[in-house]
Amino acid sequence: MEKRKNLSKRKTKNDIYKENIVALQERIRISKEIHDGISQSLTTISLSLQHALVNFDKEPDKVKNSLEKDLELLKMSSEQLIYSVYEPLNLMKKGLFNFIDEFADKFNKENNINLTINIEGKEKIFSPHKELLLFRIIKECLDNIEKYSQAKDVDIEINFTARNRYILIKDNGIGFNLSDIQEKSPNGIFALIEKGKIFGIKIKINTEENNGCEVLIKI
Repeated sequence: MEKRKNLSKRKTKNDIYKENIVALQERIRISKEIHDGISQSLTTISLSLQHALVNFDKEPDKVKNSLEKDLELLKMSSEQLIYSVYEPLNLMKKGLFNFIDEFADKFNKENNINLTINIEGKEKIFSPHKELLLFRIIKECLDNIEKYSQAKDVDIEINFTARNRYILIKDNGIGFNLSDIQEKSPNGIFALIEKGKIFGIKIKINTEENNGCEVLIKI
């Protein structure tokens, strides 16, 4: 009986340790997004405003166009900051399935790619950190498809039935050489593969040049 209690305690401590790791990684990710994206945008806007103050009387039309671009950049930076900070909260509030649906709608509106989602089974509630990581993996896959794949169609199959629990993302793009990408760009999806192991998430990528890509996420 005592051994079972001790084992239970070890599992609880292990779960806390996993969540602390992911929480730290999430804070690092947000900091990096702010540093790499938002802070650079604000620096650009600051320099542009300084230029506007000096040249407004000389080139009013040119300065006006520049200020309009600055306002658009500021708006995008604000949206990026809000999304980075509140994304985990919105995910917890809406649930994984609804959040994926919303992101898919946004993806369809912003890209010339047809994204369809098929869901089987009932949504399972995971820990907030695990759900966030699952969403991050899906988002990273879709970001890569948007940037590099030249795909016209993307299918996401979510299966949470009694026998299976997986997410499959397929595109009909140009594919890639997996070993080359892993060597040249070890971050992104490959970093998420390592993070996924913390929560027992297994990711398999099946692709080849000119033959699309499949990413299988086993949960």
